[in-house]
Amino acid sequence: MRLQHESLSELRAAPELAHVTVLLVTADVLERALRVAHGPLDRQPPPHDAPTLVWAAEVALRLRSLRHALFRYRAAVLRVLRPPRLGHNDDIAF
Repeated sequence: MRLQHESLSELRAAPELAHVTVLLVTADVLERALRVAHGPLDRQPPPHDAPTLVWAAEVALRLRSLRHALFRYRAAVLRVLRPPRLGHNDDIAF
């Protein structure tokens, strides 16, 4: 996971970005811990497997969805805070 750091002014404007970053890091740590405890979780284990393995796979699947949503939210906030700038070579079509 690679996160670009927000500036202090961006965090003042959107303090929830700090919480989103904490959640992203926490989700990554939890998924790694689940993989250490249960091995690869890339497939849905059969229901007759150990309940902890079944639920670890479910948590890993939901973590991926949560991370995706958090990255999308973060990107949307940063697009608002960092609007594209027109360079001196950019022409505006009229």
